[in-house]
Amino acid sequence: MKYTRHVILAAAISLCASMACGSAALADDGRGRSANTGEYDALDYDVSLEYKDDTRDMSGSTTMKAKAAEDLKDVSLDFAGGRVGEVTVNGRPAESVTEGEKLKIKTEPLPKDSAFTVRVDFVVTRKNPDDPEHPGKQQHMPWLETDRGFIIEPQSPGTAHRVFPCKDDVTDKATYTFHVTAPSDLAGIANGDLTSTKKAPGGTTTRTYRLSHPVPTMDNQLAVGPYTQVNTHTRQDGVTIRDVVPTDQADRLRPLLTPRTDRQLDWLTAKLGRYPFTTYGTFAALAPAAFESATLATLPLPEPGKDFGGYLMVHEMTHQWFGASLTPKDNFGADLWLAEGHAHLYGQWYASDPENPGSEKALEAAMREEYGIDQGIRDEEGAPAEPGDYSKTGITQRTGGALALYALRQSVGPQTFEKIEQTAANRYQHKVISTQDYINIVREVSGSDSATTVLKNWLYNPKTPPMPGHPNWHPTP
Repeated sequence: MKYTRHVILAAAISLCASMACGSAALADDGRGRSANTGEYDALDYDVSLEYKDDTRDMSGSTTMKAKAAEDLKDVSLDFAGGRVGEVTVNGRPAESVTEGEKLKIKTEPLPKDSAFTVRVDFVVTRKNPDDPEHPGKQQHMPWLETDRGFIIEPQSPGTAHRVFPCKDDVTDKATYTFHVTAPSDLAGIANGDLTSTKKAPGGTTTRTYRLSHPVPTMDNQLAVGPYTQVNTHTRQDGVTIRDVVPTDQADRLRPLLTPRTDRQLDWLTAKLGRYPFTTYGTFAALAPAAFESATLATLPLPEPGKDFGGYLMVHEMTHQWFGASLTPKDNFGADLWLAEGHAHLYGQWYASDPENPGSEKALEAAMREEYGIDQGIRDEEGAPAEPGDYSKTGITQRTGGALALYALRQSVGPQTFEKIEQTAANRYQHKVISTQDYINIVREVSGSDSATTVLKNWLYNPKTPPMPGHPNWHPTP
């Protein structure tokens, strides 16, 4: 099947997209759920990591606050790629055993609804599952090494628990504090708000970041390297903007990010409503990486003389709403289109005409081109909400999801569509959302069963439906 150039690019640069880029990890049930023995809700994590130049081992600790959803006699965490040290529950030493990628901890009886705290000291080794020591495994790789430092590649099942012990469950969102220690000529980076920077006598500096709104474990970014924070300012709406760039390229990159970020955020908040976090920024990483992580979008470093792509910037910014704040319930299957379709639609809408961002005419042209190849994509990968082989490009969730949203907008009109979007963003802010939840909002806001019929046809039909308002649109031969 032949794809158009801009669609191929859209798929390629959306590495950040909240989709599985490989097989599910052993600790995972295939949808980013950890299937822990003993049910509980993770509420908050306090994570410390220390980077040293001469080793890939990093010492650390995780303190998890949680609430028992049933009577518990043990607690299970996900962890791989490291060694476990002391473990405590509610401040008391606890016995633990590692079985595969599970850390099973014996506890005193924990009644249903009781709060408890688990602390795990550990050492994690920055090795990927395809290293020679791990033959036969095909899990997604979390570690990207740089000359001095690393970044982690989030957005896939089995990523977070290869960095620190946690309940690696997409649907169990929590708040976070990260303490990243590194040699003082490097910077420890994480998402959230930078709350403190402390130097130690041994020539190291610890930076602490606080993410006070709940997100999935996979929506976090941690990195170490020669980086500098630039463009920090507080907008009139109270959102703090901060960008993180390589120190030696700060002068070149600073003007490429601000005020563009402010203009893009203004445009998106007009469409989707108030930004759901307190901080936003771009992390220009020293690695060929593009990921959506809460409050800090990781983008590939532009070559000299080039810019950050407008599509990619708005795509990742949209994921702050649909992805980090509104997390698809089945984030690696039937509900993924909610994140990817929204990010692709608004990215295309804003960037299809660089001279006129947000052009309706340019959006229509982009959607018409993607309409032409939609049937071929459905034949290969399924419908957006009934995808087939997730290990392919995931383009049906992106372009098909965007077309479904565009068809809905054509059906109900721009004002009602905007109200649908903002209702969803408000009602499910910092929660988990399913396709059916979104369909219910469409019915509620539009007051029309025909609107939900249009949307469902686009989400589930193996054949490309007609595009409302465009009877002359036809598949490309």
